[in-house]
Amino acid sequence: MEPDALPPPLQFFQLVTRYYAPQAIYAAARLGIADLLADGPQSVAELARATETHMPTLGLLLRALTSIELLAEEPDGRFTLAPLGQYLRSDTPHSQNGWALSHGETGYRVWAELLHTIRTGQPAFERIFGAGYYDYMGQNPEQAARWDSAMDQTARDWLGALSASYDFTPFQTIVDVGGGRGTLIARILQAAPAARGVLLDLPHVVAGAASILQAAGVADRCQVVGGDMFAAVPAGADAYLLARVLFNWDDQHSAMILRSCRRAMAGAARLIVVDIVEPDSGRPPSAAFRSAAICDQKTSSAPCLRRPASPSPISCRRSRSSASSRAGRCKEGAMATLVLVLLIFCAVVAVAALAAGGFMLLVKLGVIVREAQRPPYQDAGDYRIDQGREVRPEEDRA
Repeated sequence: MEPDALPPPLQFFQLVTRYYAPQAIYAAARLGIADLLADGPQSVAELARATETHMPTLGLLLRALTSIELLAEEPDGRFTLAPLGQYLRSDTPHSQNGWALSHGETGYRVWAELLHTIRTGQPAFERIFGAGYYDYMGQNPEQAARWDSAMDQTARDWLGALSASYDFTPFQTIVDVGGGRGTLIARILQAAPAARGVLLDLPHVVAGAASILQAAGVADRCQVVGGDMFAAVPAGADAYLLARVLFNWDDQHSAMILRSCRRAMAGAARLIVVDIVEPDSGRPPSAAFRSAAICDQKTSSAPCLRRPASPSPISCRRSRSSASSRAGRCKEGAMATLVLVLLIFCAVVAVAALAAGGFMLLVKLGVIVREAQRPPYQDAGDYRIDQGREVRPEEDRA
């Protein structure tokens, strides 16, 4: 053990108490501590008066935040924002305040019911809140506003480079399917000044799009449509964008989204999918936390419990169900086919093992089955863009 390393029992204790920090961050976000400190240091008493909180307990929270380097304590006992704490402000260009609020209020409660999802394969979100994730957001405007803010931050910080890495200038009309409040399509239209955009998302989501589009100077070139991407997608465009949409849904719902896009496309229209994909090898174990979060909160048939075929190294399209493959003309093997092949292979090996009395073959079979159950998704951040192939309606009439 290294001289400065904690004893193993204390290391384990740190693991089981890591939820302290996220909830402390959430409390600070709700109280607006970072915004109050934006103009300079303040004392505990000053912050307690501004937030109408219990001063001694607030002091404990502030000192806890210094331990994770969000705040710093001055020699005179006042507190100021540390560099990392700037992300907790609500008014900075790279604010993560929306994520702190969303995870602290809904994500924290859902993760507390992870055992339910592991046992049943069903999302704990519905068990806790009595509705599916997106239905719940539609019924709770305050929660939805925080989630929309987090999605704006995702579009800005994770997908912001898309407009520079992919050439959108050849397109006349670009439909951003499930595009939230328009942060991404606004950047794309800025990079493609001759193009027009269509933003499609649920009505309560796109209700907040006007200010974002106006601030970007593209409101006059972007039509805002409140609708349901499972039912219909605006027709007549020559580019359709699905950015971080499909990974939220199981195979059945993903196929429905792709079919909606397919019905809307004509001529030489192109479907551009930007999503999280799994590499052929080298997937970090920590990526399983992201997959578990998706199962626990959003999708109803736990797609993360199944391992899809490996995606193409230059494709932005994910290997999903056979219907998804047909709609996007993905060349990777469809999930249903993969499962069928595995079942047939397992059956053949089992028969051979029984006939020959080969115990080791059964052991290998168990390894194969376990491999097939590994979760598919890589941690957020691995995006790839299809820069070559057009999706033409005449290619697929399925």
